[in-house]
Amino acid sequence: MLLTNDQASSVHPEDWRIHDKCIEWLVAKGKAAGLRMTSSERKSSSGIRPWFMYCSLNIPHPPFKTNQTWLESVDEKSVHYSPPTWTSLSSMHPYDSFMSIAKGLGDDQPPFSSFDIFKVRRTYLAMVAEADYLLGEVGALLPT
Repeated sequence: MLLTNDQASSVHPEDWRIHDKCIEWLVAKGKAAGLRMTSSERKSSSGIRPWFMYCSLNIPHPPFKTNQTWLESVDEKSVHYSPPTWTSLSSMHPYDSFMSIAKGLGDDQPPFSSFDIFKVRRTYLAMVAEADYLLGEVGALLPT
């Protein structure tokens, strides 16, 4: 989890590039609301031909990092941070047991503090807010 310098233009530049490419494609293809379609993009009988655009973002997946701009968009009072109940390693499926140990979540590990859980969840929600913003801008260009 990382709180980056708020002076950076974006914390997840790869996602902003995908966002920009999606918008560029919509505008170039005339798919954005209010833009003219070419005759080849229209069906003869019922309007616009169907189309598909894949706009995949990496956020809100790890690594968890954000900046103050997105953290401020999260209402701290809405972040629930009760510690989860961990199952003992001996009662887990072998894969889950292995992954828990690999990630430092074994029986011998101290439980996360409420503050640690709060930080992770707040950062995650800030990343969701950033993803929502990016996809919302793309969606706003679509015709209704």
